[in-house]
Amino acid sequence: MKIFDEEDLKFMRNLEKSYYDDDVQVVLIKGFCDDDKLFDTIALATQINDEPKILLRTGYFKYTQDLVQRAVSSYLPNSKISFNSKKPFIFNKKYIYVDKWNQNNYLPIREDFSIYYPIQSVVAQGGESDLEKLKSAISNDHSKLIILVTTNDVKEGYLDFSLLDGIVDKSFVLDSTKKHPETYSVILNNLNEDKIFYE
Repeated sequence: MKIFDEEDLKFMRNLEKSYYDDDVQVVLIKGFCDDDKLFDTIALATQINDEPKILLRTGYFKYTQDLVQRAVSSYLPNSKISFNSKKPFIFNKKYIYVDKWNQNNYLPIREDFSIYYPIQSVVAQGGESDLEKLKSAISNDHSKLIILVTTNDVKEGYLDFSLLDGIVDKSFVLDSTKKHPETYSVILNNLNEDKIFYE
């Protein structure tokens, strides 16, 4: 079972500052540990006030449910995650509703947090149609903080973050190198690099 380390707490403090910063609406989250990025983001969102309004926006329910289950289970082994468009899931005693941004991109949204996850298809090669839908969804999303969470973002050139220029106000990297040193070492060895390109 994982526990938070200082980098997790620093990351969540940065998200909290962004939530209260009127000049920031959209943040992009990078980092090699997909589970930690998602878990930390949801954990912060559920703690922001007594009754936070949280919407997880995805493209595919089943695939995303598997990703959320994996992330939550790494910290809370006995948790069971299940959701659909009418049934939210519960995390930290808070309801998290889920919709499909690629189908509901025209709907006006007003939440405390809108978490778009995963967004890999948008910034990967050939994701132009998804990008236009994402831009539409964000333009109709008036949530206090919109969080875009990446997956599989360690190889330079695989994802084109420049496609999000003009959309993202701030970008954060969750540093999991001390928490997962062996995984980090394997990634660098596979990339034949001494660091990940956005570090």
